[in-house]
Amino acid sequence: MPGHVHEENFKALLVSSIRQRMEEEGLPSSHACNRVVAEWLGYPFSSTPEAFADGADDRGIDFWYAYDEGFNIFQVKTRELLPGGKLNLSPSTAQV
Repeated sequence: MPGHVHEENFKALLVSSIRQRMEEEGLPSSHACNRVVAEWLGYPFSSTPEAFADGADDRGIDFWYAYDEGFNIFQVKTRELLPGGKLNLSPSTAQV
């Protein structure tokens, strides 16, 4: 099935990008994923690292982008990388 190939390629590229960000910036996988997602969505965060909340008291906000007319606010649900580099796609405890 052709869609399956594209899905696997997307996942491999996502994992590779997350791992690269983890190694380059010393981030845990969830923080690296937030930055990769923001970058892939086209948000220019290189000059505004304060736009990433990434903390226990973030009130559910992972990152935001402010512009003249207002804000875009994001919450990203991430999964830890498994040993061997695959994404953990098992149901989260919140879904069980």
